Amino acid sequence: MSAYKFDEEIDVPEEFKPIIPDFLKRREVEAQKMVVDLDAGNFESIQHVAHKLSGHGLGYGFPFLSKIGRQIEEAAKQKDSKNLQDLIATYL
Repeated sequence: MSAYKFDEEIDVPEEFKPIIPDFLKRREVEAQKMVVDLDAGNFESIQHVAHKLSGHGLGYGFPFLSKIGRQIEEAAKQKDSKNLQDLIATYL
């Protein structure tokens, strides 16, 4: 898989701007959870977290989070540890 490019524009709705710092902190916690889950082989949990990331990213104005979330979710469905490792590292 080619490296992910974060070249999309961020378009945060005005009403969400005050909560973006907390939103990003939660995404960081989720990313760390995916690392732990990958080490444990818990693909179902990674899939669940990535699915939420995909939905939240677009809703909060971060389309690249949605894209990488979908990629992580698909790799988790396939139990593709190597690809997951690369995607999660890119996300981090």
